[in-house]
Amino acid sequence: MDDAERAEHHEQMARDFALSLRKPVPVRRGRCMSCGKALEPELIYCDRDCLIDHEKAIAARMRNGK
Repeated sequence: MDDAERAEHHEQMARDFALSLRKPVPVRRGRCMSCGKALEPELIYCDRDCLIDHEKAIAARMRNGK
C-alpha cells in the first residue's frame, strides 16, 4: 500500500466516523416524535419537553450502540 492509498483509506475512515455521529433528521409525520400526540403537519414536537425527552432518548441509544 503506497502513501496515496493510505491517505485515501484514512480519509474514508474519517468520513465514515463523521457520518456515524450525525444527528438523524426528524421526519414530519403529523405526530409528535416523542409522545405521538397529533400535530399540525409542519410540526415535529408538541412542546419543548418532548423535544428534550426525544433528544435524550436518541443520545442514550447512540451511547448504547443502537
